[in-house]
Amino acid sequence: MAIPATEAAQVPSNPNETSASKAFTQLPPHIQAAIAEYKATSKGWTPDYKPGGADEKIRAAFAAYATHDEPDDYDESKGTWRFEIAQGLFRQSDEASHKLTPEQMLQTGFGLLDETPERWTKFKEAVAKLQKEAPQNVKYKVLFCGRHGQGWHNYGAEQYDPVSWELDYTKRNGDGKIVWGPDAELTPLGQSQALAVQEGWKRNLALGAPMPETWLCSPLTRTADTMRLSFGDILDDKQPIFVEALREIYGEHTCDMRRSKSYLQERFPTYGFEPEFAEEDPWWKPDERETELNRRERLRNAMFQLFSENDNTYISITSHSCALRSLLTVLRHRPYSLGTGEMIPVIVKATKQN
Repeated sequence: MAIPATEAAQVPSNPNETSASKAFTQLPPHIQAAIAEYKATSKGWTPDYKPGGADEKIRAAFAAYATHDEPDDYDESKGTWRFEIAQGLFRQSDEASHKLTPEQMLQTGFGLLDETPERWTKFKEAVAKLQKEAPQNVKYKVLFCGRHGQGWHNYGAEQYDPVSWELDYTKRNGDGKIVWGPDAELTPLGQSQALAVQEGWKRNLALGAPMPETWLCSPLTRTADTMRLSFGDILDDKQPIFVEALREIYGEHTCDMRRSKSYLQERFPTYGFEPEFAEEDPWWKPDERETELNRRERLRNAMFQLFSENDNTYISITSHSCALRSLLTVLRHRPYSLGTGEMIPVIVKATKQN
């Protein structure tokens, strides 16, 4: 009988890097070499896993653990908005800057380059100046992008080789010891990671950091719990909104099935829902994995809607690893993978086109 995640005896590890990137670097050399050759020689390479091919295991391993940083060939002239990242304020958006650890991010003003005591006052003044001087068709928003804390699926992935995990265990709800599906819960480590973010928020708010004005969340329980723990009583008079498009890559993996709207309403009574939010999961299929192209399209459309309909400047988004990588690609941010429980702010410049 499977042990419920909340009762499992195992203590999750605390890896120095994300379990995904760690597992990829630990692939057998011949698989790494085959992946490199396939990527270099295949026209129209995509890392998205498609079952049935001769290269199934190679593609499966790469789909699970690659960085998904292939170029985005989307024709921006066809979109409602054209996105780019404003430079000069946050370290994480600077191509030349090294990546901070989640702990460093919380201790350095969420990556602000300015480390003076007045850094947040000067930051808000800089954002206000950008907005004041912007042409009528340009908007600036600051997105606080947070990945959920470690889930039981993240812990499970560390227990198996990546090919077995991708081709077998991800299709199950658990392994008889722990449960990761459907809709994986946070581990104790994941909860503590979110609580560390809360400490970082309260410390920076006390120093003048801007309070988010809009709170958007993926409708999976690990993200909702992460948002709740990441802000604590800061959320007492706020209403986070579940947004379907912010969920993780979907299909095949049981950890990425979402629960019903009724379940979410009962478990998270202070959360709201975007219009036309379906009662049951409208997207997840047991035999079809979402493609990177589709993931970018849905997140791009979510950003089109955000910039068209929301006039607030400071937006909190709690989502997932692959979804946030795709989101940052859509926004033309440098390739950036967030570890479990990590949060980074980015300043987005959006230019209206149509």
